[in-house]
Amino acid sequence: MNKIFHRKDGQVAPFMIAIIVVLIMAIMVTVNIGKVSLTKTRTANAADAGALAGSTMHANTLNAIADTNTQMIAEYLATEALFVVAALINLEYSRFLAYWAFVIAQITQFALAWNTGIQGYDDAEKAAKQLAFMNSGVDEAKARLSGESYQAYLSRDSQFGQWMASDGYESGVYNWADKNGGQNSFTVNVDAPAFPGLIPMPGVFISLYFRWIPVCTNCGYVPCCNCLSCNTAAAEFRYLVQQANRGLINLPSYTPVSVNAGSSSSIAVQPFCPCGGMLATSIVIYTVPIAWIAGIVSDNPELTVTTNRFEPNADLGLWEMKYGNISSSAKAKSSGGSIGIANNPRYDSYLIPGGS
Repeated sequence: MNKIFHRKDGQVAPFMIAIIVVLIMAIMVTVNIGKVSLTKTRTANAADAGALAGSTMHANTLNAIADTNTQMIAEYLATEALFVVAALINLEYSRFLAYWAFVIAQITQFALAWNTGIQGYDDAEKAAKQLAFMNSGVDEAKARLSGESYQAYLSRDSQFGQWMASDGYESGVYNWADKNGGQNSFTVNVDAPAFPGLIPMPGVFISLYFRWIPVCTNCGYVPCCNCLSCNTAAAEFRYLVQQANRGLINLPSYTPVSVNAGSSSSIAVQPFCPCGGMLATSIVIYTVPIAWIAGIVSDNPELTVTTNRFEPNADLGLWEMKYGNISSSAKAKSSGGSIGIANNPRYDSYLIPGGS
């Protein structure tokens, strides 16, 4: 009986070819997805870093303003203590000079705090862009110049590094070409508030003056005579009378009397107090345009950073790796402190959940 054998050589080859094609496609898809995921991670990290950096600058600015306000409040209280303690300032012109020195100092500090806010909020936007680009993962190759030594090549900064050093990040976009000539770009957009402004707090100074005018030991009257023992006190009393005439000092009712002081006659003042002497008083209220900072117009600033990476598609012949635009966004906020009478320089920054 003849047996017929069927040869099966080569029947596995089609299956192997199909498997290899599937494996190649799977590898390409895996590489493509992996690179997209890596790029997405980099854009997300850049957005988070930029938002947190900008918000931290906001917090530092608000803390600096709060510190300035603390100093303004302390200076106001110290000056008021100087005015209210009569023994410290006895003459009106001294209080007048102290008042204007305080007014000029507070207006200057308020203006400086306002300028600090404007500069700080501008710097917050710059810091957000700078940190976003620093964490962008720009993979631009550094070309070696003709005739350049290896040591010089290593020590020379890349084009991207030079761009960062020249504050190019303020433009918000960086473009570069990959080794295949494809155009890449990384863009950073920052949505940050402008400085809202400060609210001034007006105030008052209550100025007190008390001075006991003793009687003359020679003539027995309040010194307004030419007695030798009254000359110094009489000069001060004449000044107080002038201030009383201006309405700045209150003198009680007194009765002028004629006193014979040696070879001359003079006018003295009979004491109001039966035990001798007279009390001169003064209570003057000075209005202050800016005592300290009452608050900031809008507190707890929020900042949003959006990053976008464009990477051209890569043609591998059998397969085209598709990338295109990959975007991420992050929000950050500053809070925890306060500016005003309950001053608290404890502002801090943190990311707000919900970024993409």
